[in-house]
Amino acid sequence: MEHGTTIRTAPVARAYPLIPPRPGDDGPVLSFGLLVDLSDVMIAHGFPRPQGRDFVALRECIAWFTYASDEPGDLRDIEMPDGPPPPLPPGVDGMPVGGRCPQQRQPGGNER
Repeated sequence: MEHGTTIRTAPVARAYPLIPPRPGDDGPVLSFGLLVDLSDVMIAHGFPRPQGRDFVALRECIAWFTYASDEPGDLRDIEMPDGPPPPLPPGVDGMPVGGRCPQQRQPGGNER
C-alpha cells in the first residue's frame, strides 16, 4: 500500500468508558500493580519515573478514561473530526495530542 493511500472505514464503536463497578463486583480493578505496569511502559517510552503523588494523579487519569461519568458535558462526549490533531494555539509550548516529540539530547551527548 502506498503511503498516500487512505482506506475509509466505518467508525469503530468505543470500548470505553465502562459502567463503574459497584462495591463487591468481581472484575478488573485499578490496582497499584496496574499503575506500576503503566508507569513502566511510560518509562520505556522515555517519560520520567512517576513518584509519590504522581501515582494518585495517574490513577485518577486512568479512572477518568476507564469509567463513565455522570457529569454533563464530559470531554468524552465531544465529537472529534477525522484527520491529524489540531495545531496548538500560538504561544503554547508542547506537542499536540498524537504528535511525536523529537528526541531530546542532554548536554554532553547523553540521550533521554
